[in-house]
Amino acid sequence: MIRVRIAAICCCLALSACSTASQFGPIDPGGASDARRIWLVPGSAGAVRAVVYRPQNPGPAPLAVISHGSSEDAAYRAQMSDPDYPLLAQWLVSRGFVVVIPQRPGHGQTGGPYLETAGTCERPDFKAAGLASAATLESVIAYMREQPFVAREPVLLIGHSAGGWASLALAGMKPDLVRAVVVFAAGRGGRSNNQPNSNCAPDQLIAAAAELGSTARAPVIWLYSENDSYFSPALGRSIAASYSRGGSPSIFIVAPAMKEDGHFFVHDKQAVTVVSAPLTRILRP
Repeated sequence: MIRVRIAAICCCLALSACSTASQFGPIDPGGASDARRIWLVPGSAGAVRAVVYRPQNPGPAPLAVISHGSSEDAAYRAQMSDPDYPLLAQWLVSRGFVVVIPQRPGHGQTGGPYLETAGTCERPDFKAAGLASAATLESVIAYMREQPFVAREPVLLIGHSAGGWASLALAGMKPDLVRAVVVFAAGRGGRSNNQPNSNCAPDQLIAAAAELGSTARAPVIWLYSENDSYFSPALGRSIAASYSRGGSPSIFIVAPAMKEDGHFFVHDKQAVTVVSAPLTRILRP
């Protein structure tokens, strides 16, 4: 009996290690509205936590997936709260989207192994990092499209930093799955030795973008802020140009500077204002 209890405790230290199909779905008590709930959803290597926003209409509604940034610092990842982008999510919900924001393995309460390391600055593998994180997104999408309130149609991908890189990777992996992509400060290896404006192997990042984009077809809106200390607009343009050679239509936007660091422009209220017009044009039937 003691061994069984210990095994159960160890299992539940990470959500990804101890879930069954019956456990998937909303896990918070909820309230009068299902507009925003915490769900447990299957990832590529086990269960992940996700914030799910739903519109009032019963559906089925199109799906948008918002993907968070990351870090090679394990302590930083462990302290991450549930990722949330309420301004973007509410804008999407108001236009009829279901929004899911998964917390990928190796982060916060999802826990489990970190699957998407890019390696060291000296020998990074940016392509592998993108494909690993994209695999989680693909699993989450497959599960969400089984829900009766979600339409089985190509999805909208939105990503920030490493989450943007993951979205770009998935658009290349599964071009028929993706309707459009919006990336804020997409990339990996944003800081060499944690120094601002010092990238890890930018030439290799640009080359990896070409590989990921070679099979991508969905239009991409690229946003890089004027004072992003991880990925400058100049580097962003090179990444976008490299990725788009495969045939993915591209809209490149230099977003306004932020007081602290433009890398986090996605959280600013201006982010919705800047992206709304071009995204509305892309999504128009």
